[in-house]
Amino acid sequence: MTAADAFDPSLVAKYASNNASGFSLLTIAYLVDRGLSVEDWAVWLGGHFAGPQTNWRPGMGAGEMAHEAALEMVSMKARLLSVSGDDARSEVRLEWPAREDLAELGLRREHIQEFWTAWQPIAASVGLRFAVALDQDGVTTLRFFKNG
Repeated sequence: MTAADAFDPSLVAKYASNNASGFSLLTIAYLVDRGLSVEDWAVWLGGHFAGPQTNWRPGMGAGEMAHEAALEMVSMKARLLSVSGDDARSEVRLEWPAREDLAELGLRREHIQEFWTAWQPIAASVGLRFAVALDQDGVTTLRFFKNG
């Protein structure tokens, strides 16, 4: 048994989820505070996550992409509302971050809007297009489409 085995896996997962969300939100807050581009960082971030060395496989359909994107966001404390569609066109509806998390860091939903551009290079790496919509209630819809 290693020292790490002494921790309950569900507790480790909870800490990991909190850290993933926290690091993302703190980075956004840092960028906003200094007048730096959240969108530039998000595109850079997405470019580093894109590609076959990760779980994004070239040629995967929009449905699989939506499912994987939902899992990624749930791992960051997102509240998943739905995943729908097929291999040609799919979408993920979710709430992230929680209002309390935004308030704690002095952020607004508008600051988070640019974060979603991280999905553009990821979607492009598998041959898909990406669009995002944010409604007034804080629900974000990530859309993935086949090219052509």
